[in-house]
Amino acid sequence: QTPGTTRTVTFTSSGVTRTARITVPADYDPARPLPVLVSFHGWKETADSMERYTGFDALPAIVVYGQGIENAWEGAPYARTNDGQDLRYVLDLLGGLRSTFTVDPARIYAAGMSNGGGFALKLACQRPDLFAGVASVSGAYYPRTRPPCAPQAVPVLEIHGAKDTWIRYDGGVRHGEEYAGPVAVLTALARRNGGATTPVTTKVNDGVLRLTWAGDSPVDHLRVAATGHVWPRTADIDATQAVWGFLRAQVRPDRP
Repeated sequence: QTPGTTRTVTFTSSGVTRTARITVPADYDPARPLPVLVSFHGWKETADSMERYTGFDALPAIVVYGQGIENAWEGAPYARTNDGQDLRYVLDLLGGLRSTFTVDPARIYAAGMSNGGGFALKLACQRPDLFAGVASVSGAYYPRTRPPCAPQAVPVLEIHGAKDTWIRYDGGVRHGEEYAGPVAVLTALARRNGGATTPVTTKVNDGVLRLTWAGDSPVDHLRVAATGHVWPRTADIDATQAVWGFLRAQVRPDRP
C-alpha cells in the first residue's frame, strides 16, 4: 500500500470473507515503527462512516477501520457473529499488519463508537495483552461485552453524553437486554486494574467533567453535559483529539 493512501483490504477470518479500510500516513518509513489504531463503527454504521466522522486519517499512526458483519460487532444482542469471531477478526487484522508494515508492538490501540465502543471495551477485558490503551465513545455495554476479565491491566478512556437517550448514561434496557452505564463499567475495570473504586471528579470546562479512577493503569471518563448519542466534535470536546491524546500517552512497558 502506498503511504498517504487509504484502501479496503479483503481477507478470510473464521472461514468468512471480511473487509477493513487501512490508512497509512504519508510519511511512513519502514525503518520507523508506527503505532496502530484499530477502530470499530457503531451499529448500522460502516468503516466508511467511522472514517468520515472521526477523522482518524490525520493521525500519525496506521489506522484500521474495521467492518462488522451486517454492520455490527459481537457482544450486542443484534450481532451476527458469535462470541470470539470478531476477536479472531481483530487478531487476523493485526497479524496482516505486522507482516506488511513496521508496527510498534508497544503502541497498539483500539477505539470504538456505540456498539463498536462496547466491543473495544470487551477487547480491553478479554485481551488486555494486545493493547496499550483502549477508548470508547457512547459505548453500549451489554452483558456479553463484560465477561470475566483477564487480570492484566489496560488503560481505558470512555466518553459519554449525559443527554444520550439511545444508550442512557445511567444504563437501561434495549433489544431485550440490560446494558450498564459507563461509571459502573469503568469502576469494574478500575478494580481489575488494581485501582480505586471511587473516582475523583474534576472540571475540564463548563460542558465536560472528568472522572478518574486512581491506580497504576489509568481509567478515565469524560462526561459531556450537552451531547447525546454521538461522536462529539464540539467547542466543549473533540472526541477524536481526546481519544488520541489519551491513547498516544500509553505505551506497553512489557513490549520491546
